Amino acid sequence: MTARVQLLATLPARSPVKVLYLLPDLFRASGGIARYARLITRALTELPNTCELDVLVLHDEHGRIPEPDYWRPGPHRYSPYGGDRLAFTRDLGLRLVGTRYDLVLSGHVNLSPLPYFLDPAGSRKHLVTFVYGIDAMVRLPWYRRVSLRQSSRVISISQFTADRTARANLVPKAKIRVLHNCLDPVFTEPQATSGPCGGTTCFGPNAILTVSRLERGDAYKGHRAILRAMPMVLRAVPDARYYIVGQGELAQELEAEARAAGIGNHVVFLGRVSDRELAACYQKARVFAMPSKAEGFGFVFLEAMAYGCPVLAGKGDAAPEVLGWGEAGVLVDPDDTEEIANGLARLLTDASLRERLASGGRTRAKELFGYTLFKSRLESYLFGEIR
Repeated sequence: MTARVQLLATLPARSPVKVLYLLPDLFRASGGIARYARLITRALTELPNTCELDVLVLHDEHGRIPEPDYWRPGPHRYSPYGGDRLAFTRDLGLRLVGTRYDLVLSGHVNLSPLPYFLDPAGSRKHLVTFVYGIDAMVRLPWYRRVSLRQSSRVISISQFTADRTARANLVPKAKIRVLHNCLDPVFTEPQATSGPCGGTTCFGPNAILTVSRLERGDAYKGHRAILRAMPMVLRAVPDARYYIVGQGELAQELEAEARAAGIGNHVVFLGRVSDRELAACYQKARVFAMPSKAEGFGFVFLEAMAYGCPVLAGKGDAAPEVLGWGEAGVLVDPDDTEEIANGLARLLTDASLRERLASGGRTRAKELFGYTLFKSRLESYLFGEIR
């Protein structure tokens, strides 16, 4: 008898299994956590005759409907609350009282205290909390630490995040499982017929690309480090240009810093782009660079790898776990400007290195970060191990 069948045999004699999934964002946001949540949602709604999913999303707009790419038909409910925390908490409490859920999934550590304290007897047995990076790698407030430690399972997006979370919040390592992010199953490689700036021809032959939000909380991702390195890069590769995709309050500050450093003509801010335009960016860029200091996984690394775009990343966070310690990218000290500059110059000028890293990246993306493996591991962690 498989582990999953053993678990289902211990659950109440009904089908399907009832799962409550709590999220800050699902379809509204474009960040990595929301994208990961969409993959979880798709996987759960695809499980045949297994899962009855009830999804409560705090920030998704009222009246929004699920996106069909990530929401398969079935006995599922999607409830967006438009940021109304009171209504979200009230309805969560009513559901916990009125429905006997077999699993309660907290899609963010900030939400995990709600089911834990609203329904201490029912939610503790099968409470699963997902962690991603800086949300859980620091010492959390006591109530989040308690709910995290008492979760039946903690599912981490990377081993790096798992280790940091366990150490900072004294979470038993035996409770933690790693479920790496994966390539989106609707992810394809379209023909680059259009793109930012009225077409991808605006990308020069030595284009460096970064894709990330530009909020203050994302300053650790390394945009400033690349700007500091650019004068040295330009001495080796005079036509190099740095393209930044993303929007947020840091954009104006970074633009001002580029102008002050005299490299304004070599830095291009593209803002937010469509998925098709983003695909064109990956295809046209010679190097993807994000020397982050605290990346919990780095979904953009995975996208760059799938498009065969060599990567430059920091070596002190989860990036080596994704890139295979040099198999798909060059790893640098994110605080060493000269090392970053030398790494970028080498990637821009060494075609054989780029070819090797591009091949390694495509292989890793396909073999280690596919959706089928992601879905299988999720099913095992949720239905094959929770007791």
